[in-house]
Order: sequence, then structure tokens, then C-alpha cells
Amino acid sequence: MPHLQRDLVHSRTIIVAEERAARAFGEGLAPPQDLRTTLGPLASDTAVASCPFCVGNEHDTPPAVLTIPPDAATQALLPGTTWGARVFPNRFPAVTISRETTATARATTELEPARGQHEVLVPVARHATLGAQLTAAEWTQTFTMLHQRALAFRDAGWRWAALFQNVGAAAGASLAHLHAQLVALAEVPDVPQRELSTGKSHFKQSGKCLWCETLGSELAANARVVRESEKFLIFCPAGSRLPYEMCILPKCHNSNFETAVQADLDDLGVLWRGATTALESLVPAYNWWIHSAPFDSASLTHYHWHIEVLPRSATLAGFEWSSGWHINTVCAEVAAETLRRHWPC
Repeated sequence: MPHLQRDLVHSRTIIVAEERAARAFGEGLAPPQDLRTTLGPLASDTAVASCPFCVGNEHDTPPAVLTIPPDAATQALLPGTTWGARVFPNRFPAVTISRETTATARATTELEPARGQHEVLVPVARHATLGAQLTAAEWTQTFTMLHQRALAFRDAGWRWAALFQNVGAAAGASLAHLHAQLVALAEVPDVPQRELSTGKSHFKQSGKCLWCETLGSELAANARVVRESEKFLIFCPAGSRLPYEMCILPKCHNSNFETAVQADLDDLGVLWRGATTALESLVPAYNWWIHSAPFDSASLTHYHWHIEVLPRSATLAGFEWSSGWHINTVCAEVAAETLRRHWPC
């Protein structure tokens, strides 16, 4: 029977209608597409000549602002490479690094610039296209580099940063070589602003962090838990918008990703490698992002940094766009159990 689920954090309403999964595909979800059709060439031990993110094609990207030297395995696979991972400015930035103030633009009736700093992180030199093709150590290195750039954005005076990855063409990836994007901004966008406002209201009423309470209730119920590590919990939210949506929460309260310690990032790398392996066995494309408090408001008691994972397991259509309500054909409890079964041993 279709029923409603409320997402308190994002003030969203979800219709869970498992019966609709059979309307186009018979029983259950559509089978996962061949990843080659959505992600391009699969992982290779050698560089792909046409890929601007592969070794040997560094001239196709701006100079790196951060590089990590290759490990022994990378050097053996790609002799002569001088880097194992790198960050560089996006050639087609969504924002301008201009320091012109909003007040100046408004005073002169000029267009208000979308101020910020847009970068690309390529986590491995080899042509990998799936998260499961990276080792836990490489994922730890990826989160460490994101952490370093977040600190750099904070020190540069930006207010907030979108740290995200699109995997697969259906999720918006324009290049198959696995990469993340980093967009520092001069102001805090709408979605994180709503999270901050909701968290503040909840803390004012209860004296507790909404995410800490969620973590405790999910652990107690255990129905939607996908995996638990020493420092993180990964679960399918009750108000999941799409099948296999996940949230990763640090167990210890911390509002800012850039203040995480290396032990957190080490643990996260291992957990994330398992999560991508399980997810990629079920869906062909997905997005994930880190939500953190603004750089100028560290140590908030009412906010908790976290990672959201949104699989592109269904297409949004007229009802979703017109109403703002999502229809999910797999309840969170079933999604969590399925992900647990696909978790690598």
C-alpha cells in the first residue's frame, strides 16, 4: 500500500509506492544497465589517449594546484608518471574567482558575478571509471585531498564549498574517468541553508542535534542500517527519494568536514570503498556530495557534517517536478537489506 514518509531534515515528503516498480519492468526494478553504456571505457592499466584526465594528457588541463606522488603500484602500471592524484582548476568553471563585491555590482547596475572557485580532483592516474575500482587507500587519499582543498578554501575567505562527484552519464558526468568537483562559493546556497535552519530550530526545541538523534535512532532500530564502522554509520534514510539512497554520518558530533582528523578519513576510505562496490552492483549512475557547515561558523552544536548518496535509479517526471514530492518504489528497509547483501566480503 502506498504510504507517506517525512524527511524532517530537508522538509520533504516522499511517497513510497513499491507496487509501481512493476509497471514498466515486470517484477522489481529495471536490471542494472551495462556500465559500459553509461560510463565509457572501463578501468585500464594504461592511459586512454583521448581522455584529458589520463597520464600524458596533462596539457589538456590547467596546471595542478595540488598533486600526490604515485605509489609503487601506480608507477609499475604507468612507468614514468609523476603523479598519482591531482587537483586543478576547471576549464569551464561555473563561477568566477573575481573578487568584485556584490555591493559594487549592484551599485553600478552591472550583472552580479557568481563568485567562487571551481576545481576538479582526479583521484587516480589510471583510467578508472567506477568507485569500486579504487582501493580503500585511494579513497582515503581522495577524501584527504578534498579535506586539504576545503581548508584552502576556508583560508581564502570563501564561505562554503560544494564537494561532489557525478558517476555515469545519467548522473551528469561528462567524462568517464572518475573525478570529483569542488566549487567554493561566496555565500551559502539554498539546500545547506535549509539544513542549517532546520537543525537550529530542532536544537532550540529539544537541545539536541537532529543528526545525532537520527544516528541514535537508526542504530537502535537497525532496520535501515547498511554498514557501521568505528567512526561512521551508513544507512538508507526513511524518507529516501530514490531506491538505494544512502546517508553517511560521523558518529562523533562535528559540524565541519574540514576539521575532521586523519583517523576519520582513514575509516571513511574503507567504508566508502565498500559502499561504492555495493551500490554499483545495483545502479549504473549516482551522485554523492559532502554537506558541511559554512567555513566561518565552525563548531556548531545544531549541525552535523555528512555525505549524501543519490543513485540515479529512476527518472524524475511530471509529478515530482510539479509537486516536489518524490515517488520511491523501494522502501528504505528493503534497500538497506539489498545493499548489505551486495556489500563486498
